[in-house]
Amino acid sequence: NGDGAKAVPIVGDYLRYQRIVGGLRFRQETADMSEGRCKFPHHIDAERWAQWYGKPCMPATSELAFNPDTTDSEDFGKPRRVEWFLTDLDSLSDMIAHVVDMEDGCSLLAAKNRSKCLCKWCQAQTPPSPWLTEQTQRVQISMATYNAEYGLISLTGVDFFFNRGGFIHKRVEIMSSWL
Repeated sequence: NGDGAKAVPIVGDYLRYQRIVGGLRFRQETADMSEGRCKFPHHIDAERWAQWYGKPCMPATSELAFNPDTTDSEDFGKPRRVEWFLTDLDSLSDMIAHVVDMEDGCSLLAAKNRSKCLCKWCQAQTPPSPWLTEQTQRVQISMATYNAEYGLISLTGVDFFFNRGGFIHKRVEIMSSWL
């Protein structure tokens, strides 16, 4: 045990031989919303339907006909609502508080004894809104890792595809390259 030894586990280590590079990235693909995108049955006036529905429509921009596969996970349209969790700079309790702020849209800061919202996207909304909304089509949580044993850098992406029927398809994709 040398003088420069660190306590185990070391922050940023992942599964013994991996080291997280940077942190965790959360991002979304969202559907555009507008009242002009609504499609209602034609036997009743569209204005009456819009009044009854009471909100803009957001049809999926890329509907999945079947279960998503690797090609669906590789391409990411327009990344929106990007949030970073930097494992070397943020403590575990700060990252958990960040996720809670994303969940409740920073609406309960007084109950959490905090004045600052940790979710940048949620904080910018008026009124505050949760990070995951009905516009969400896909969420990706990704991280880059480095394995010094093999000189391997990997990008791991966990993708959640939300279809309009309420089902969430899940995929884990790992892309690696030797340095």
